Amino acid sequence: MSEDLPLGFEGLLDASPDAIVVHDMDNRVLYWNRSAEKLYGWSSDDKAKGMVAMIEKCATKGADLISDLLAFERGKGGGNEVIRKTQILRAIQRAKEAVMPDSIELNTVLADDLWEFHGEAAELADVYKHIMQNSCEAMPDGGTLTIEVTNCLCDENFANLAPEAKVGAYVSIAFKDTGFGIPKSIIDRVAEPFFTTKEPKQGYGFGLSNSQAVIKGHKGFMVLESIHGSGTTLTVYLPAHAAKPEPDISGLVVEDHTSGAGRMGLVADDELFIRETIKRTLEDRGYNVVTAQDGTEALAVYASRRDEIDMVVTNVEMPFMDGPALCRALRKLNPDVRILVSSGHKQREKVAEIKSSGVDQFLPKPYTADQLADRVRNILEG
Repeated sequence: MSEDLPLGFEGLLDASPDAIVVHDMDNRVLYWNRSAEKLYGWSSDDKAKGMVAMIEKCATKGADLISDLLAFERGKGGGNEVIRKTQILRAIQRAKEAVMPDSIELNTVLADDLWEFHGEAAELADVYKHIMQNSCEAMPDGGTLTIEVTNCLCDENFANLAPEAKVGAYVSIAFKDTGFGIPKSIIDRVAEPFFTTKEPKQGYGFGLSNSQAVIKGHKGFMVLESIHGSGTTLTVYLPAHAAKPEPDISGLVVEDHTSGAGRMGLVADDELFIRETIKRTLEDRGYNVVTAQDGTEALAVYASRRDEIDMVVTNVEMPFMDGPALCRALRKLNPDVRILVSSGHKQREKVAEIKSSGVDQFLPKPYTADQLADRVRNILEG
């Protein structure tokens, strides 16, 4: 069958007992060796060598694609380099020079006492570059990109509300742009492999998915918040490392029995773990707390104990009666009721409904115990 082989491969049948059989589109039998390098050496003319080079290139791209897909699922990267403030600043500056046009202003704010963390500096630099490039593409007419790098103590409240978050100390890197934002219809898909809003051949949708894989490999996580027409904030959280001394996370839940002063709060949330976590957080600060697992139960509890309850903390999504309906009903019972709504970035339409009822106090997820307690205290005192 050597006459069926492409020109330059006639000797392949005898030269390699390790050959495998491949059928082309016309069902002709071709004999290929498993090693592209051997094929290249055995080929006798430029046309055959070009075919081998094409095969090797396609195989390499396929291998890279599989690697990206596996990395997206399992995470990749991580390392033992000590990453400090200076490395972050240098990486951001290099990314600025590579991807940022003059029409976009960059503001960089880093904490003076920034903790160190371990990782692979080159991989993280690519992450910063991908995120900054996405931000620039969202501001075609110019704008501002603010990068805030701070220390963050993640407590149980925060961990319950942010997927893949764990209680502990993190360095957070927040990229805040003033671009056109991400439509609600696609925000859940922006980190998927192959998903892109770019024109064909302008991108393949792996920038953010690869970034997510790298951060996952560093044992960190990302939080994306965006309002269509009002900009996007993407925050990267990387576990902090400080051997001498370790960050003190014992104070993540501060037991202050004076701030609540015996005042009563009603907590409405359909998720038991979150409901009980909020309850414990407020009780640790001296509040009396009653709970409800959905809007109808919360309304019944408030109606029966209206004179005792000082404020209501509610979720947006709940069965039977959701957050907007509960807020409207509570306002009819008592126009002066104090309500704090725990909201997520995926709930903009319902948040708008709640605002239309006259409620304007919102606490975006994820949040820490201290952030929750501060907002409750400010609302009661304000």
